[in-house]
Amino acid sequence: MVNIKTVSSIYADFITQTRYGGLPSKVVDQAKQRILDLVGVSLAGYKLMEFPQMVVNYMASLGGLPEATIFQTKKKFPAIHAAFANGTCAHAIDMDDGHRFAASHPATVIVPAALAAAEMSEASTKELITGVVIGYEIMIRIGNAINPSSLNRGFHTTGITGTFGAAAAVANIMKLDAEEAVGALGLAGLQKRAVNPWYYRKKGSETWIKIGESADEKNNFSVSWDTVPLENGDYEILGLMHVVIQRGQKEVVLARQNIVTVSVEN
Repeated sequence: MVNIKTVSSIYADFITQTRYGGLPSKVVDQAKQRILDLVGVSLAGYKLMEFPQMVVNYMASLGGLPEATIFQTKKKFPAIHAAFANGTCAHAIDMDDGHRFAASHPATVIVPAALAAAEMSEASTKELITGVVIGYEIMIRIGNAINPSSLNRGFHTTGITGTFGAAAAVANIMKLDAEEAVGALGLAGLQKRAVNPWYYRKKGSETWIKIGESADEKNNFSVSWDTVPLENGDYEILGLMHVVIQRGQKEVVLARQNIVTVSVEN
């Protein structure tokens, strides 16, 4: 009988067997920088943008078990709420880290989840760093595997691969065994969504703000945009309306990323 290991089981072995002592010093230094950078952009996102403030206030209002800290409140809330709030703030001004070839923003999904898990389980700093490294490794490997095809179709890779990276980091920090790690990756796969996102910004601004996302291919991935709260003026809309057709053995992209300018007059 031939024992064929699945990709999930190979990843699970990596998750459960990797320890801080086996990490190169350069990798540890990079992980520390990624964690500090994430905290910094999360605090900046909360200060500069309105919607992360709304998310933090809402998550804080829910109360619950004091498991992990929402940075801006300096108080503990359920771990899942803390991770969600901190991650939202971190991506608000689009200054979180990115990986070119994996086409994703690893820190904004991995670090908040890892920090929450570390607080909840009373993990050490070394265990936190190890979890973050594992999350990056798995998320980036999956991103490299599915791109550029996924990106060319208009899908936002962070939303597809991020759940795997977060699950991998948390599984290591919380000391899951291999079977439990496989289960965590399976649940992560159920959370991902392949959609086309839309963004806008005031003309001259460098920060894109998300309008929404759509999986409605028949209607060109359309979304509704409420412009009433906006100041009058010119705005740029970034639409990832990618249309892919099959020609023989090749996939051909008919429409790529588009930016159009519109005037808002309320």
